[in-house]
Amino acid sequence: MQGIEQLKVGEGEVLVRLRLPTGAQAYTQESTPLPYVLHPSMLDAALHACIGLLIEQNEPHKLHLPFALEELLIMGTVPTQGWAWWRNRC
Repeated sequence: MQGIEQLKVGEGEVLVRLRLPTGAQAYTQESTPLPYVLHPSMLDAALHACIGLLIEQNEPHKLHLPFALEELLIMGTVPTQGWAWWRNRC
């Protein structure tokens, strides 16, 4: 399932256009969408966008695995498509 539609890489930052993949929405037995604040597929796609922070480096790439977030801001209802912005604070 592909959740990333666009990826823009800048100096120490990445802007990514996300869309919930077709068929990723989970439903209850009553055919009601599960009430996710942030759908796991959207979070996964946003984390994959972190790879864009490595694209600009001109050194051999080491294996990096995001395992913790320092901060996550959800600015209201999360739609099935939108933008995520990552920046390198180092």
